[in-house]
Amino acid sequence: MSNQGFIQYGSASLQQRVDLYAVPKALVNAQPWLMLEKLGSRTDLPKNKGENIVWQRFVPFDVPTDAMVEGQTPTPLNFQKENTSNRIRKFGAYVQITDHFQQLHSDVKLSDMTEELVKRAATQKELLTWEAIRGGTQVTYAGTATSRATVDDVITLAEVRKATNVLSNNHGMFLTSKLNASTGQATEPVQPSFVGVGHRDLDGDLRDMDKFVESHRYGSGSTLNTYEVGSCEGIRFCLTPHLEPFWGAGNTATATERSRDGVALDVYPVVVMAQNFFGITNLSGAGNVKVTVEPAGKATKDDPTGERGFASYVFWYAVTRLNERWGVRIEAACSV
Repeated sequence: MSNQGFIQYGSASLQQRVDLYAVPKALVNAQPWLMLEKLGSRTDLPKNKGENIVWQRFVPFDVPTDAMVEGQTPTPLNFQKENTSNRIRKFGAYVQITDHFQQLHSDVKLSDMTEELVKRAATQKELLTWEAIRGGTQVTYAGTATSRATVDDVITLAEVRKATNVLSNNHGMFLTSKLNASTGQATEPVQPSFVGVGHRDLDGDLRDMDKFVESHRYGSGSTLNTYEVGSCEGIRFCLTPHLEPFWGAGNTATATERSRDGVALDVYPVVVMAQNFFGITNLSGAGNVKVTVEPAGKATKDDPTGERGFASYVFWYAVTRLNERWGVRIEAACSV
């Protein structure tokens, strides 16, 4: 996603009225909060076409090994499509500033508010995406657990292998390409991989796994984003603090694993995905996020003396799991 397409400004007077040298910085700072969005299939919903989105995919043909019978016409194949639908929704927020504050105070400016507002919009999209993709129907539990309520072990190599086996057996396609090792340096190659996403707290448990390769040891030095911590047997892991666990949803709390309430363990999902596991939808022509900024001091019929200014954002957004077979959720405890 380019910065140019991310923000639209609604006030031509902004540059004269407000010190907005921070606008480019706001654009840059918003981008890391959109890690998940960049892993999905993106599309736009045309304006004036209703609020419902329908994604279509073809059902693969069965592939038998039977030969044709001499003199007989084979049975025609049944070509099928499956539909997945969702509804796009509108999100937004705003902050206000008074003319008195704008003219007399220098410690907080409308540009500062705008920058934080942009971060909030990006984070809101990230949380909406996380809520959707962590609800997938394919799940495996760490250790001997058979449900979320019985989870009491951290993630291990065994769960990683289960996830990659499930996606591979379901003909999931890798999200990343191969990275070769650098000649003459102590670096590691990284095979074509699926991508696993989860909370930053899981960093230590992932690094403790056998065969985990830290991202700084990649041969090419190439990472998906600033949140990629490393890879292990066909999965590249990206962790951010926004991808929250299921608080207090696991087994009885212990001294060595995380529990926010001190009663039951927090259960940390890691969503491992292949290509086209989920899709995101924006409203065509509306921009991914539209930001409007109006400084105080401009008289209008609703504010004749120009007492109030504001910054606001709105966006239209939907997240849809497109193929449940191409996503696996690993549920595990997390070491303290």
